Amino acid sequence: MLVRGLDFPEAPRWHGDRLWFSDVRAQRILSISESGDLEVEVELDTQPSGLGFMPDGSLLVVSVTEQKVLRVHGGRVGLHADLRGLPGLSAPDFLNDMVVTPAGDAYVGSRVPNIGPHAPMAGDVLIHLAPDGTATVVERGLDGTNGMVLVDDLLVIAETNGRRLSARRIQSPTLLDEPFAYGDVQGAFPDGISADAEDGVWVASVFTGPFVRVARGGAVTHTVRPAVGEAVACELGGRNGDLLFLCCADAAALRRGWDEAAGTWVPVEGPEPHDSGTIQVVRAPFPRRAG
Repeated sequence: MLVRGLDFPEAPRWHGDRLWFSDVRAQRILSISESGDLEVEVELDTQPSGLGFMPDGSLLVVSVTEQKVLRVHGGRVGLHADLRGLPGLSAPDFLNDMVVTPAGDAYVGSRVPNIGPHAPMAGDVLIHLAPDGTATVVERGLDGTNGMVLVDDLLVIAETNGRRLSARRIQSPTLLDEPFAYGDVQGAFPDGISADAEDGVWVASVFTGPFVRVARGGAVTHTVRPAVGEAVACELGGRNGDLLFLCCADAAALRRGWDEAAGTWVPVEGPEPHDSGTIQVVRAPFPRRAG
C-alpha cells in the first residue's frame, strides 16, 4: 500500500522519477515517489482525467466535462485545446484518457454518456491534437474509449464497453490504419493500461476487480488482485521500471450509478463517496517500455 485517502485516482503517468496521477473528484493532480512521498502538483476548478507530458516538460490535462485540454507550465494553467464543436463530439459527451507522443502529438478519447438500456453504443471518437493544439477527429465508432498506450508505431486503446484492447498503426499523426485486436482480454472491462518491454499490456479490469497482463496477439498471462478496492488504472514505473502502480477505488464508489442488468450507467442522486481511493504497488515480471 503506497497511499490511502484519495478520492478517485486515475490516469497515472510515470515522469521524472515520480508517478503523476489525477485525483478526479478532488479536482487535483498529484505525484508520488516509489517510497510514498506525496505532493499536490496542481489544484484545478475542473475534474481532470488523462495526463501527458510535452517535449518541453509542460503537462497536458484532460478536463473531463468541459471538453478542453489544459496545459500546465511553470505552475500556470492555460488552455491547450478547446474541443467543443468538433464533428462527432456532442454536448453531453465527456473526454477521458489521453496519450502524448515524444514529438508532442496527443490522442484524446471521448465517451458517450450511456444513460439507459437503449443508449447508443460505439459512438465515441478519437481526437488528435497537434503540438500547437489543433484538433482533428481521426477515428469514430469506438466503444467506451478509455486507457491508451503506445507500443512502437501502434496506438493501443482500451474499449471498456466493447471489452477489448484494439490497436491501430500510426501511419502519420492524423492517419491511422484500421483497428485490430491486440490480445484477448478474456472478458475483462479494460480501463487504464500500461505497456511493458515485452509488448505485454497491463490492464485494469474495472468492475471485475483485478489487473491482468495481456500478451500481444495472445491471452492473459498474469493476474494481480489489489489488497483493497478494485482496479481503475495502472502504470509501470519506479527506479528500475518494474514496479506496477495500481490505482484502485472502493467497489461502491466505482460502481456508483452502474446498472448491472442494463450494462450501462444511470443517474444517481446524493453526494459521491470520498477518500476511499488508494495506490498500491507490486513487482512486475517485465519492466516498463522505454520511451
